[in-house]
Amino acid sequence: VDFSYIESIYPDFNKYKNETISIPTKRGCPFRCLYCIYNYIEGKNVRYRNPAVIGQEVETLNKKYGIQDIWFCDSQFFPEPKNYDICEATLDELINRKLDINWTGYLRIERINKNIAKKMLLSGIRDFEISMNTGSQKVINALKLGYKIEQLFDACKMLKEVGFKDRKIHLNLSLNAPGETKETLLETISSVKKIRSILGEKDVVPFLFFLAIQPRTELAKYAIERKQLPEKWDPLSLNPFIIKKLIYNPPPLRKIIGKAVVETLDNKEPLGEGVLKRLGKTLR
Repeated sequence: VDFSYIESIYPDFNKYKNETISIPTKRGCPFRCLYCIYNYIEGKNVRYRNPAVIGQEVETLNKKYGIQDIWFCDSQFFPEPKNYDICEATLDELINRKLDINWTGYLRIERINKNIAKKMLLSGIRDFEISMNTGSQKVINALKLGYKIEQLFDACKMLKEVGFKDRKIHLNLSLNAPGETKETLLETISSVKKIRSILGEKDVVPFLFFLAIQPRTELAKYAIERKQLPEKWDPLSLNPFIIKKLIYNPPPLRKIIGKAVVETLDNKEPLGEGVLKRLGKTLR
């Protein structure tokens, strides 16, 4: 990326210097998550950018423009163990250039090793997001996320061992996903508590969202089979009755979760925190 050229044709470029700037390191996603459209938009094969080019771009942003906050805007920064060499080379570029940066992104941490974890810290990781979705193995399997909950716990323990502290970990939770029951919701609450017991309650922040039904995903087929969506639905339709159905939150848990959300918002509490607290009391 020729930032000088961008600056010359886009005068407002410098207004973003205090923002988090996105840098892609790869395209494509090898996973088959039930709800995700990444591997349709970007393809199933992962294609990497040259680590030296990534390092040069980050260095230019940091040293020429004073930008410190970098978001690696990939579907996930560590897709699979076979990709570790090039991910490690990218981290080495950041370390060797001695940059004053804080970086973040989506991570699949369940298979990372200690060497990668140490280089994450040395390269300036600030925080990261995990699309945990659920803390129940039953729902993990239903969503085809491709990991074991115990792997996630072990990865958190390993991060603590290498010195990961005073950095936020955002747990993205999609409540009421396919296969969800009162029992699996309680399992998710228990899993969040376990991760907090490992990495620190203040540093582990649960974020709540609902799955969006997107075209060409298995979740769309799932919703059509259960008559939640008409067979010939238009994802670009402005029909409010269709739009309402594109947020996946079916009965019978819809009312229980909806009530917890409304009460949390009314009390101006953090959404993930408040909803999990209320659901824990209600479901028990």
